[in-house]
Amino acid sequence: MTGEITVQLWASSSAVDTDFTAKLIDTYPPNPDYPGGFDLNLEDGIVRARFRDSLKEEKLMTPGTIYPFTIKLYRPRTSLNADTASASTFRAAISPGSMSIQIPANRSITTAAG
Repeated sequence: MTGEITVQLWASSSAVDTDFTAKLIDTYPPNPDYPGGFDLNLEDGIVRARFRDSLKEEKLMTPGTIYPFTIKLYRPRTSLNADTASASTFRAAISPGSMSIQIPANRSITTAAG
């Protein structure tokens, strides 16, 4: 698996500023070594709402208004081969909140939240 990963998020908040984070997690099922399973953080990123358009110009949010956000995910210097990927499921977790998207390792999807 290679390439840049970004999350396109459409969100609102009751606050004028907030942080949104996203993670790409490799989820392993329960096994004798890890009875509860294991979640390996592959990539993550964060965006502060006031800097959603530019780091040079701050724009506070209007509570309740939906805005688009782009969250770039950054990974440690590791690689993931096809054998590892086919044995697990990837989960993109978006916070705040408890929304997560399950993506089988051999599939790709495009989603829009709004």
